[in-house]
Amino acid sequence: MDKYKFKTYCEFADFGFRHDQTQAPKNDPDPGVFKPLDVEYITKSLLRLKSTTKKQERFAGELLYGEGVGSVRLQFTPFGGLKAIIRKLTKDLHGESVWICKRVVEIRHLFDDHPDKLTHELDKVINEVAGEGIDSPSNTFEETERLVLHMASKLRTARGDLFFYEGIRRTKENADYTIHFGLHGMGVQRRGQKRVDEFCVRVVYRQDKGYIQIIGQEVDGPLGRHDWRIDQAQWNEIFMPSQPMEEIIESQYHLVRSF
Repeated sequence: MDKYKFKTYCEFADFGFRHDQTQAPKNDPDPGVFKPLDVEYITKSLLRLKSTTKKQERFAGELLYGEGVGSVRLQFTPFGGLKAIIRKLTKDLHGESVWICKRVVEIRHLFDDHPDKLTHELDKVINEVAGEGIDSPSNTFEETERLVLHMASKLRTARGDLFFYEGIRRTKENADYTIHFGLHGMGVQRRGQKRVDEFCVRVVYRQDKGYIQIIGQEVDGPLGRHDWRIDQAQWNEIFMPSQPMEEIIESQYHLVRSF
């Protein structure tokens, strides 16, 4: 799994912030096993960039652009591997506000020594998302299975070093599908004397609300036996049927890549 996966929750609590740091972090000639990304430096840099949209820092590692429907939110999250997720606010068929996933920017090893490059990449993606139309819900979406088939084909190439494709299970036609992946080395060994038996990407079309929900989660248990217990979700994202299928698939690809 990605190096970020092995940091403890407490160590991740501040995302590697260094509150006394005012300059861009320098390359460490001997970074050791883990070199944290300075998320605070990146968010402060984004706040300083010129923009026609009102920006505000809501929480550590989270920025909000604009207000109300159509506003854009950037959030760094360590769950399932450190990544940056860009979401946009819209409404479902019940008129309730929902944040839909628009882009996922991998961190992995790509920007460890180049925080300013990451800042400009995020600024570019945020401006793209802000300039796009508002995606809408639908209770007549009939492409769920086609979406899952294309997604499975793409995800098979995402982390061949970690996962191998096992198949798709259809629970309800056009509504509920699960893409199953096994783990090389039988998923042994996680912290706490646990093993990962399987990784699943579940795709659910919530027809009553008019959106698609995609959840990535591990199926695990203790060493020595297979309990097949579903772990907490590594990600749980919402998409609208009006979003381009490629946009939905690409976001899942980068979520798996970040794992």
